[in-house]
Amino acid sequence: MRERTFYPHKCPHCNKTFEASGKPVPGMTIYCKQCTQLLMKIKTLERKLQQDASLIQKEDAEIAEQINNLLVRENISEKDQQIVTALTKKLKVDEKRRKKILKEIKKLQKEEK
Repeated sequence: MRERTFYPHKCPHCNKTFEASGKPVPGMTIYCKQCTQLLMKIKTLERKLQQDASLIQKEDAEIAEQINNLLVRENISEKDQQIVTALTKKLKVDEKRRKKILKEIKKLQKEEK
């Protein structure tokens, strides 16, 4: 059985020195175990947040279409007006969620650097 040789590396994220198999290669980034785990968690959360933002955007488009369909009628019933009001409120709530999601993504991107 062949022995593995470990070489010193410096994590570019936290600047800790650690050992890993394989010689350091210029231009190749190797992170320590803790930073690798942290960056993987950040990427996973970032993907989830982007999926949430995409879903909200799709829902908003559907809501906008429903509002438009109600508003193109000449006479809007009281019930339809209530629906428009409820849909508009949902759009406002979704906008707040979208802003929060984008803020979280930006925060994660800053932490990643």
